[in-house]
Amino acid sequence: MQGSEGATSPSTRASSASEKTFEARPFASRAASVPLAHFGTSPVSGRWADFVGKSGWDIPRIMNDAFFGASIPESRSHYEGWVGTTMWDDDNKVLAKFYDEYTAAYPGIPFASPEMIALYRDGVSALIEGVILAPTLTPDGVRRGLEQVQLLPAASGGPRTCISFSPYAHRGNQGADVMVLRRVKDGQLIMEGHIELF
Repeated sequence: MQGSEGATSPSTRASSASEKTFEARPFASRAASVPLAHFGTSPVSGRWADFVGKSGWDIPRIMNDAFFGASIPESRSHYEGWVGTTMWDDDNKVLAKFYDEYTAAYPGIPFASPEMIALYRDGVSALIEGVILAPTLTPDGVRRGLEQVQLLPAASGGPRTCISFSPYAHRGNQGADVMVLRRVKDGQLIMEGHIELF
């Protein structure tokens, strides 16, 4: 280390150089047409999406349901340019009816993201049906009641999505248009289409 003012130690210079290399290396060597898929599960996905967006790497970008953060207005800008899977569809009449009923019953109370409302509504509806159909009010009885829930119209997913269980199917959401694709473009979360399962 030198004694002159402004001089840095070799370890500080190496650390600074490696930080710059880390920021540039993943993107500099890639062709602009290579798509990027991100499979995340937490709010870190928003930071990753923001990092890629600010890198200048203008490529097709898609994300799994970690894209949920885009439905929160305060964090939507991090997802600019990304396409992701969501669980609500602008054409789902069950969700539209539930939204109308909610806003009529609770005027002036902000409506959470449509995806959260759809998922909570579906979860509670399935649970109530399962309790009604339960042969006994025990954990096993409620499980057996849930396994009898069939073709319950869903607020989540597309218009053809329903909630069905059986002894060997515990996923709940069923149908050809369960997953909806959305894109953040110019700060707006717009619907792109469905992942057609069959």
